[in-house]
This record gives sequence, C-alpha cells and structure tokens, in this order.
Amino acid sequence: MDLPERIRGSGFRELPITFGHGIVADRLPLIHRDPFDRMLIAQAQVEELTLVTRDSDIQKYDVQHQSRARRPTPWSEPAGGRSRVELTIAT
Repeated sequence: MDLPERIRGSGFRELPITFGHGIVADRLPLIHRDPFDRMLIAQAQVEELTLVTRDSDIQKYDVQHQSRARRPTPWSEPAGGRSRVELTIAT
C-alpha cells in the first residue's frame, strides 16, 4: 500500500480553507510570519482542532497544541481511538 492509500484509509478528513480561516489568519499577531503555518493556526482556532508541532512560535498562539519530540507519521494509528482531528506541522 502506498502513502496516499494509507492516508485515505487512516480516517483523516480534508479541511478546505474558507474565507473565515483567511480572515482569522490575517488578524493573528505577527509572532509567526510563515503564511502556511498561520493558516494552520487559524484553521485550528476556528475548527477547535489540536495542532501537533515542535514549533515554539506556534505554541505562543491561543491554540490547542501538543508538542512532539519526534516527527509523527501521517499514517500511524490514532492514539487511544480518539476521534479528534489533529493537524500536523512538520518543522
């Protein structure tokens, strides 16, 4: 099984970028200047999601986050059968 098939079969769902996400991203304080990371922060805030990251700048925002010591793999099984979606930011 290749990576795209494993991702599709893992239970992840797509999260389209909305106008609301863009507005929130634009209004974020300029702690982090990477526009992609700022969009992930905005999506996590709007959708009440948890970001999994090692990026200390992202952890300064008002967003639920979980620090990771190592890079998680997108095809690993969800821990404890949790239904909450976690966005992963690779650093």
